[in-house]
Amino acid sequence: MAQYYKLTAIGGSYNIQNVEAFVEKRIGVTYERDFAGSETFTPEFRDLPTVINAGETVVFSIWVPKLPAPAASQERYRMTWSFEIPEVATEDHSGFYRDQIFIIPAQ
Repeated sequence: MAQYYKLTAIGGSYNIQNVEAFVEKRIGVTYERDFAGSETFTPEFRDLPTVINAGETVVFSIWVPKLPAPAASQERYRMTWSFEIPEVATEDHSGFYRDQIFIIPAQ
């Protein structure tokens, strides 16, 4: 499964730093990153450069491997991603982007 995104560098070039994506499993009422088999479900950024040059548009994706079938009706997974663009950091915005983009129903 993949989610696609587009970024355009307007007014200058931008660095992409501290890129991270991971899957969490709901255990009880909380989500946890370290669960049995979690290392086999590591999401992967594809085509996200470390620099986006002024005027350039890039399309990138985040791929998530197929997750196991739920052992219980309440078992759920979610993917969280984040990255930082220091050039857009201001007093009001850190330049850090994070989004829990979707709840993944197990297949």
